[in-house]
Amino acid sequence: MKDKQLKIILKKNMWLIALYLIGGLSISMFAFFEARYSANLIASVASDTTQTIVHLLIMCTIFGLLVCVMNIMSNTVLQYLLSKVKYQYSTYLIEHSRKLKTDTIEASSSSAITNRMITYPIQAMGWISSFVIYANNIIYHTAICIYIFCINWMFGLYMFAFFAVAITVLVLTRKKMVKYGNIARNARTYYSAINNEAINSQRDMKALNCDGYLLEKINSTHEVMDIADYKNAIYRNNVLGGNNYVWQTYMGLIPIVMSVLIGEYGLAIASAIFLTNYGAYARNLGNEIMIVTDNYLAAKVDLNSIDEFMDEKEFAVDTYGDVEIERLRGDIEFRNVSFDYVYKYYNDAIKTDYETLYAQEFGKKSTLYDLYADDSEKEVIHKTVFKDLSFKIEAGQTVAFVGQSGSGKTTILNLIAKFSQCKSGQVLLDGVDINELSKNTLRNNICMVSQNTYIFNGTIKDNLLMVKPDATDEEIEDVCQKAYMQEFIDGLDKGIDTVVGENGIKLSGGQKQRLAIARAFLRDSAIVIFDESTSALDNEAQSCVQKSISQMRDRTVIIVAHRLSTIINADCIYYLQEGQITNKGTFDELMESDESFKELFLAENV
Repeated sequence: MKDKQLKIILKKNMWLIALYLIGGLSISMFAFFEARYSANLIASVASDTTQTIVHLLIMCTIFGLLVCVMNIMSNTVLQYLLSKVKYQYSTYLIEHSRKLKTDTIEASSSSAITNRMITYPIQAMGWISSFVIYANNIIYHTAICIYIFCINWMFGLYMFAFFAVAITVLVLTRKKMVKYGNIARNARTYYSAINNEAINSQRDMKALNCDGYLLEKINSTHEVMDIADYKNAIYRNNVLGGNNYVWQTYMGLIPIVMSVLIGEYGLAIASAIFLTNYGAYARNLGNEIMIVTDNYLAAKVDLNSIDEFMDEKEFAVDTYGDVEIERLRGDIEFRNVSFDYVYKYYNDAIKTDYETLYAQEFGKKSTLYDLYADDSEKEVIHKTVFKDLSFKIEAGQTVAFVGQSGSGKTTILNLIAKFSQCKSGQVLLDGVDINELSKNTLRNNICMVSQNTYIFNGTIKDNLLMVKPDATDEEIEDVCQKAYMQEFIDGLDKGIDTVVGENGIKLSGGQKQRLAIARAFLRDSAIVIFDESTSALDNEAQSCVQKSISQMRDRTVIIVAHRLSTIINADCIYYLQEGQITNKGTFDELMESDESFKELFLAENV
């Protein structure tokens, strides 16, 4: 286990761990005395007095009751410990996920993150729980085996010889089990991701009549999952079969060994009974070591995946400065900014072993292998978007960036919002380097409304209150009017208390955009960014959104739009070509001086 945070959490709960271990040791001690008195009781039935037999019976009952009580107490402590650790660990991982850079999240599959946040921690806690329980049993059974050596070293050697053979069988087959277990786990992760895609893309798959594409990927991955599970089960059965054969031989020979020890070496009857009854504990110890090993390896795989999630080289996190400014004026400056676009994705899918496995079983290579052969970080695109870019935006201005796709417009917005970071140069807000500003300063003063803005499942009012929980009804009504929402709200049966569904499924595109703009008004940020907010709207909805934007004169407003008609009233328009600002000015000035800009506008309005 490399997971530092889990170790920190375990250290915080060390008193509970100590309490559980004390309970486990107490159980082992009481069970040991119960076993010893039980053996003496059996040996004394034929020869000792009734008083001795009653005494031994009472002692067996007392220690048996103590074992029962301590088991209940120990399990209660364990469950409380595990619930605390699960809660603390899950909370930490969720908090960590909120620190991830936006481009890190966008470059990762959803399953790569959710599995590391939810699935793997739950699985790891399950493995660890089982590990701890069996570890306690191992302590007890080890103590019994040591005591067996103390009673009769010859029987102890006999027991140890078979134990060594059983462990050897386990070691020889362990690697294969781990290999196919990992393949099956990775296939299951990818299988889950593909099925999510299949659910989310139903409409498009039906419209394009190409659902066979996803079906092939689903079936291929399912085949790999089944084969890996089958192979893993075969090796597990081999281990169990080999172990069973070893231990059956061991148990079958015990009567012969006992007769020799009693007849030739004078072993006492009570000791012989104890050794016969508790000699089987060596088998239990061997099986428990196998289970603990399984759980350790499984937990290690899950925790290693979580370690990757915590590794900032793999999953980069946001970093902020400590300069606090309650309200920015809204001045923005790019000073010799260069940005390289490096697209990386992190894939939890099939490892390289997948190719060999699939080829062995089916005599062919799956098309999935070419896409998902390696689950490590994979660089797909490396491109310089712009170099030494410089411009200034004054507070209170409405500024637009226009240009062909790929010219760097959205990248500029992401740098202003610090969703991305420049390779070199500086992005300055009110003359302060953006990297020196605190998280609260940035997030409270910059608001972005995108084309695909997310609407949360709840009421319209809930979606507004999330940005300002203490907003009054008057404030909510005011922002709804500014965003031209009131008309469509009045047409709903429950008005502002209407539930809009997941991602606002019950709202039209224009209604969702107006709700997003109302949130921006309520947030009252110094800088408001609109990224293609009107590109998918009809003319009526676009007109409402434009009117809403025009009311933001007390803020710095930045717009990226393909529809040039939406930025006619902008104070300044920057025209980009291949990552460079080739011209700037008002709409009328660019129509007069820039043929490329004019052609772009005319092409839209012909």
